[in-house]
Amino acid sequence: MESENVFSDSSCSSVPISMSIVEASSCVSSTCSSTYISSQLYYTTTTCPSDTKSYAASTYGSTKYLLVDVYSDTDCTAYSGTAVVAATGNCEVLGSTGQGVITTVFSNGSAQLEYFMDASCIYTASSPYIISKDLLTSHACFQGFKLYSNSDGSSSSGTIGTTGNNGGGSGLGTGVIVGIIAGVLLLVLIVAGILWCRCRRDRTKQEQEQEQQYVQTPGALEDPVAASEDFYQVPITPQKTGTASTTL
Repeated sequence: MESENVFSDSSCSSVPISMSIVEASSCVSSTCSSTYISSQLYYTTTTCPSDTKSYAASTYGSTKYLLVDVYSDTDCTAYSGTAVVAATGNCEVLGSTGQGVITTVFSNGSAQLEYFMDASCIYTASSPYIISKDLLTSHACFQGFKLYSNSDGSSSSGTIGTTGNNGGGSGLGTGVIVGIIAGVLLLVLIVAGILWCRCRRDRTKQEQEQEQQYVQTPGALEDPVAASEDFYQVPITPQKTGTASTTL
């Protein structure tokens, strides 16, 4: 497997802001290097873990995180990749695709997850997801993904519904289903972006090697920069957040 790890510090010595993991027939690790994601400076490493769960646990330690296994089918039989994000409660960039996420894991074991179209968490992609402790501990397949965290807490009912400011719940309506699908599609696009960036990097490396066969002087080729606009449309109009949420 291949993991792209994003850091905020130049030495890559802190816990990663996020990790994007995909299956790879061959994996080459890389040391800490700088990169720009949505015009902001970050630092990345590439590692080759054998197991996503144990790798995330050893990497984050006592730092709370949320891990999402993404599948290309709703039955969770065709694995696509894994996204891991530190549950800081602040806006964090999710991988190198330029998307933002605010993740909070509460003391009772539940979690809240909110996606944004930009790395600054201005343009919301969906209403917040409220994830129950039961769903996090059972790791049950839900609409094509499975959720994990290292948070402790008592088991909850794991009901699915929509909550508003009054805290009330309702059945799983069309709006909720659309929101869930949007969230899953975003995760799939993130994984697809990782695969695209890796293929583009490999292709560029091959082109560089071919170029070196004919050019004896040092080359000045630069590594390609992944552009998030290749996968997403123009950001939507900013919306107020916190007025509604989806409970999983």
